[in-house]
Amino acid sequence: CLSLSLALCLGMLCSGCGPGTLQGLLERDDLTYSATCRSLAQKHSRQVKDLAYNPPTLRVLKWPKSLAGGKNATMTEQEFTRQLAAGRARRVLVTARGGVGKSTLSRSLQSTLCGKLPTFWVDLAADVAPHITKASKDNLILQRLAAKLGLPASEQAQFHTLLGQSAFVVLLDSLDEVPLEHRAAVLAQVRGLWQHLGNKGQVVIFARPAVDGKNYEL
Repeated sequence: CLSLSLALCLGMLCSGCGPGTLQGLLERDDLTYSATCRSLAQKHSRQVKDLAYNPPTLRVLKWPKSLAGGKNATMTEQEFTRQLAAGRARRVLVTARGGVGKSTLSRSLQSTLCGKLPTFWVDLAADVAPHITKASKDNLILQRLAAKLGLPASEQAQFHTLLGQSAFVVLLDSLDEVPLEHRAAVLAQVRGLWQHLGNKGQVVIFARPAVDGKNYEL
């Protein structure tokens, strides 16, 4: 089964889609965000309608507030999505054995959330690990977000500023698939991302259970 570990409550999310907001930036026609979101949402809707996607129920191992069921508490994907949209947790770790559907869940969350608040998806093994070098000074996850959006280099500083002021979700997939020789460096990039969350950003990480049981030191 999928298990879920969350920590740190957030306040209410703010709204606003003016040109000086993150949402306003993402709605620009020259960026890929809006078109990608529409495509994902339409594809996911068809999958649900055709019964090609079965939303999971997650076992909650840790949560900012007590839930019904105590140690046996569970949460549907629909409820998990609502909690993220409301900014209920700052950092989230979703773990499950291989082949259960972690990546599928991450894409489902992206397709459901991207129309509600800025939501980004990054494959840590494919998008970040190959770019790890000793000379890397900037956060590679933020770089990949900007690259996926098609954001010009001249506007990336503004993008980082808006992230620090805005509600958003970053879905980080495939942590367990990062080669061991890059694992520590990629985890450092994840921790570095936390510094850009501001008061409203949220990160959800997907991985197989850590062998040592320490949740990747996160």
